[in-house]
Amino acid sequence: MEYNIYKRIRLLFLADEKEHQDAFEKIVNAEKEKYDCVIAESFEKAREIIQNDTIDVVICSCFPGNKSAIDLLPILSEIPLIVVGEFEHIDYLIKAVKTGAYDYVIKDSGLSYLKGLLLTVSKVISEKKVREIAVNSCLDEVQYRNIVQNIPDIIYRIDPDGYFTFVNQAIRVMGYNPEELIGKHFKVIIHPDDFTHICREEYLSTNAKKTNKEESPRFFNERRRGSRRTAGLEVRLICKSWKQDSGDSDIIIGSVISFGEISAQGEYRGKENMFIGTVGIIHDITHRKKAEALLRKMYEAVDQSPISTIITNSEGYIEYVNPLFLRKSGYSPPELQGKHIGILNPAQNSKGDSPDYTRILALKKKWSGEMISTKKSGERYWESVIISPIIDPDARVTNYLIIKMDITKQKLAQVTLQKAYNELDIKVAERTKELSDANLTLRKEIEERNQMEEEKANLELRLEQAKKLETLGTLAGGIAHDFNNLLTPILGFTEMVQDDLPRESSSYDKLSTVIETVNCAKDLIKQILTFSRRIEQNPEPVKVQYIIKEVLKLLRTTTPETILFREDIDPSCGPILIDPAQIYQVIHNLCNNAILAMEKNTGVVTVKLSKVECDEEFARKYQNLKQGTYIELEIADTGHGMDQNTMDHIFEPFFTTRAVGQGTGLGLSVVHGIVKSNHGEIIVQSKPGKGTQFHIYFPYKELPAQEKSSTREIHRGNERILFIDDEETIAAMIQELLERLGYEVTVSTNSNDALTLFHEKYNDFDLVITDQIMPGIIGEQLAKEFINIRSDIPIILLTGFIGEISKQRLKKFGIRECILKPIDSYTLSKTIRGVLENKHLDN
Repeated sequence: MEYNIYKRIRLLFLADEKEHQDAFEKIVNAEKEKYDCVIAESFEKAREIIQNDTIDVVICSCFPGNKSAIDLLPILSEIPLIVVGEFEHIDYLIKAVKTGAYDYVIKDSGLSYLKGLLLTVSKVISEKKVREIAVNSCLDEVQYRNIVQNIPDIIYRIDPDGYFTFVNQAIRVMGYNPEELIGKHFKVIIHPDDFTHICREEYLSTNAKKTNKEESPRFFNERRRGSRRTAGLEVRLICKSWKQDSGDSDIIIGSVISFGEISAQGEYRGKENMFIGTVGIIHDITHRKKAEALLRKMYEAVDQSPISTIITNSEGYIEYVNPLFLRKSGYSPPELQGKHIGILNPAQNSKGDSPDYTRILALKKKWSGEMISTKKSGERYWESVIISPIIDPDARVTNYLIIKMDITKQKLAQVTLQKAYNELDIKVAERTKELSDANLTLRKEIEERNQMEEEKANLELRLEQAKKLETLGTLAGGIAHDFNNLLTPILGFTEMVQDDLPRESSSYDKLSTVIETVNCAKDLIKQILTFSRRIEQNPEPVKVQYIIKEVLKLLRTTTPETILFREDIDPSCGPILIDPAQIYQVIHNLCNNAILAMEKNTGVVTVKLSKVECDEEFARKYQNLKQGTYIELEIADTGHGMDQNTMDHIFEPFFTTRAVGQGTGLGLSVVHGIVKSNHGEIIVQSKPGKGTQFHIYFPYKELPAQEKSSTREIHRGNERILFIDDEETIAAMIQELLERLGYEVTVSTNSNDALTLFHEKYNDFDLVITDQIMPGIIGEQLAKEFINIRSDIPIILLTGFIGEISKQRLKKFGIRECILKPIDSYTLSKTIRGVLENKHLDN
């Protein structure tokens, strides 16, 4: 179709709203020298006009008469279609353009969009005229080039294979000079991801050359098939500065529309109507795409808002409601669209306790407050409402934005709270009267509270005593560690001196006494560690009679002579399975309690040990006893005795009948725990003034006695040993002892130096012996470093306090054995041979 530059443009306007039809017709009539307007009242009427009349541009709403504007495209041929819609129809509008519509226009809240609509019409007509000039130019070359070069849109011509033969100056907006694109393929300005979707599925026809040819865009091939219309394609155009990894920052979003149509005046030549190329226009729609994205975000923000939102026109008629309000109110969009906002609160009560929308909108200013609204079901509910007028540039109110929040629960809560306040006032009055009548009860409560405070103070005192015990235990462990370090050189050098003397020498016997004394001190240290509870409990067969002898020997040295000890010990009693330190603690605690129970430090403490048979009847009385053989330990005194109430609490932690500072109340609770944990039972009998008897039953274990060798053989060797200890005296003693045994010894008194030495000469040693507590690197960590350097090196750990080292930790650090100081030559030599011969010993 050819256009007369001077003829009037005939427009077809199809919209449902009569108000919009009249307003657009009035705008067009104001410029009747340029435009002529035809109004279609229905979709069918529009179809009839298009088929029987001459129309230049069609303007259509999205869904006229429940039809679709896109349905007009098949009958429009070359007539441009502009689609008009609300902003919630943005997805449909974009689809319409991609399908073949020229452009779309978003309705505003009033009628001002109609003026912008006429500008869009003007733009499409201008493009069609330029297209007519480009294809059927009757102007001379100079006129033609002046027109084309000054058009703001990019105009190009490409040959049948897609290579540029012409492009106007508008291409400079993309950073190119027109000359540098001539001879290049069209795809250089199309984003790689978009070029594939505009390419046809097959190569050019068999008559075209295929060698080194690029694929051509789909709409190029449509020119060959005689198509005179191509739907608009939205693609990304790449500027000259764009790089593959730069993202889309330099990309223009554009619509590519081919207008090289098959016609006698088109890009065809000769009688054969040979296709010689394609002419096209690129129109920059970057701003429109950005506007679409922004509009979509705004629509989604309102549509997905967690607050009910309504938009009305200036008269209060509803134009939009978001989904949340629809869910809250129960209405559907058709039931509210075009209705007055007043339908949401029609049931105002006679007292006027809720304002209505009509009076508020009449104020034409911002308002906020609470009101009663009505759901579709008729249910009334309270809302917090903000109404804001939307003002146009001419200071006129075009719409109202209404934001609503359901506050029914808060209102009900206020009512409930007020009711609760009223009830509280009544209860306070009643309670005041009750308190007046219960003055005596209140005094009693105060007395009980004072008693509780006193008990709390006593408990805090006991806790403080327990902390002192814990501190004392920690101190005992530290003293034991240091004491073992002191005993080690004494025992070692004494054994070496004795070894140098003949057995018949008087000095040999004296040194044996020294060694025996050191071993006694070693046992005393074990007792200290037992008291501090910092050694691992190891149950073993124990003959209790020997422990009783040791305890009584110790107690007699510290007990007044006016207190007598009476023993009734059956020497044939077999062993029980218990940690020796635990049974020692039980006997010592009970005997010490018996001594303290003697008034004026006079009386008798009786200790009895016997084997008894527990029958079924006796076993039923006590939870921990079963029918069988037991060892019974009885400790009795002739002290002041206890009443039943006291006996009910004696095994509770911190319970004591002694004065402040004379005991912690922990002794009997510890005894009770030891007995129960070893499957035994403790029974107490006492009466005031008649003394107290404790009967303790432990299961009897018939185990074969292990005879100890009368001689202890010293093991010797010739391997190379690295010995580390920060105590120089111990280091010198151990070096001499090991050399006496035949070993080649290297000594280090610094753990860091030892690590450096081993790193340099790790193959020069067959065994490493290291102390545990040293400055710098402790023995465990040092052993781990040695294993990292040489995984097969055997390691023995020395320590003055073995309670803090478990077997799991020894294994973790690669330690084969652990020896507790002080060290005697027999234990050291036996352990060394066992480790070197892969025999693990329990020391």
